Formats: sequence, C-alpha cells, structure tokens
Amino acid sequence: MKVKLIIISIVLTVPICLVGTGTLQIIKFTDGFSPEPPADSVMGLTYNPTDDTFWITDTLDVYAYHFNKSGEDLGDGHDLGADGISCPTGITYDTSDDSFWVADQGRSRNEGYAYHYNSSWDDLTDDIDRGAVGAGAVEGIAYDSSDDSLWAVDILDKFVYHFNAGNGILMLDGFDTAKAGCVAPSGIVYDPTDKTHSGLWT
Repeated sequence: MKVKLIIISIVLTVPICLVGTGTLQIIKFTDGFSPEPPADSVMGLTYNPTDDTFWITDTLDVYAYHFNKSGEDLGDGHDLGADGISCPTGITYDTSDDSFWVADQGRSRNEGYAYHYNSSWDDLTDDIDRGAVGAGAVEGIAYDSSDDSLWAVDILDKFVYHFNAGNGILMLDGFDTAKAGCVAPSGIVYDPTDKTHSGLWT
C-alpha cells in the first residue's frame, strides 16, 4: 500500500515511526508548498476532506491559517489567541461532525488543553484537560474515526496519550514512542485506509 505523507520539518530530522510492523514506502511528491508568509511558525497541520484544503496552526501568531492545495491563503483563518489559547501546537479534523480539535501546549508543563471547535470556529465547550493527566507537552494530535477518540503525542514524555473524544477520559492503551526509536515525537496522524497496521503514524 502506498501512503502519501505530509511531513513538516521543524528543528530535528527524526525517523517516522509506524505503529505496527511492515514495510514503509515513502514517495516524494513535488506538489507541496511553503506556508510562509503568513504562517512563519508552523506547528500543526490537518487536512479537511470536505473542501480539499489544509489548516495550519502558527504558534507565534497564535492563529489557524487556511490554505488550498496550491498554497494560497484563503483568508478565512481563525484568531486562536482571542479564545485564550497561548501556544497552539497540533490540529486535527474530526470527521464525525465536521469539527476541529486544537492542542494548546499552554504556558506551563501541566496546563495543556485540547480545544474543540465547530466548522465555524465556535468553541463547543467540551474541551479536554490533557494537562491534568500529565500530557502537557503535546505537539501533535490526531482524530481516530474508528472509535471517536483522540491521540496526543507528548514530545517530553515520548508518549502517545489516547483520549475518548466524547467525554475526555484518558484511555489505557497509550504507548511509549521511544521503544520504537522515536525519541522526539512532534506530530501524529491517523490513516483510516491503513488496515494492515493500527493506522497511526508519528
């Protein structure tokens, strides 16, 4: 199976870890784009299949930018700082209800939240307090359509936490990425087409 991956290089060059066993085939595509400007400090990226576009979170601007696949800023992004978010790292599209989850690393180690927005960027008020269970340094978040859950990767703990998206309860099947050689995990994505493995890439 060929899987198209979008990789953001921030500071470190680290291997991609596949949760499971098998062969990873990476094919380099030449139709990528640079979000700079306006997004000069990119930390999160998600794809919206309903309109074939990308949403990117910028930690300096504290903003969610909206781009088409040609790299054009669509101009209808959202000011996350106005909602009280201080450090938006990960973002993921929720296929169950056409919504978004944004991971806020916060100002301290245990302050992190996952904020939930509808497609109009209204806060749905069912945000998840990740910091309360120690998942404060989350840099990537992914929605899992197989069980309506969220996977959150913590770069300091080198751990992937698993939350029920409906009630925010921490599930017990998280895992240590360092055991697979992934010592600085900063992103995660769920691939619903991957039936061989768990569908998680980090």
